[in-house]
Amino acid sequence: QPISSESRESVRYRTLQVSKVIVNVKESFEIVEEMIRNGQPIGLDGEGVNLGPKGKLTLVQISTMAGQVNIFDVQTNPALITQGGLNKLLQSETIVKVVHDCRNDSAALYHQHDITLKNVFDTQ
Repeated sequence: QPISSESRESVRYRTLQVSKVIVNVKESFEIVEEMIRNGQPIGLDGEGVNLGPKGKLTLVQISTMAGQVNIFDVQTNPALITQGGLNKLLQSETIVKVVHDCRNDSAALYHQHDITLKNVFDTQ
């Protein structure tokens, strides 16, 4: 059954309410530190061009148990990985990362940023 345009707008509005694009190192660091303090599982997905060992990672998307979606624009600001704390979060052994088929995400993070994902729950 097709979704009406009203409900489509409603979904779009709700999605925008819980989504945030991050390009600032300080903001990234604060968000990441809060996730680590909370200690709850996160959802993780990477985006890029032909993502893999050689395909460039451009976005790191992380969702929280509270329903917040954070989109870290690592293409615009690669320092989000180091100074923004993403490397610490992604390599944390205490935070569970829920990912679907993490092979390409994991390869890109490892080969491009020397990050080894730890404590991963892969849904595939």
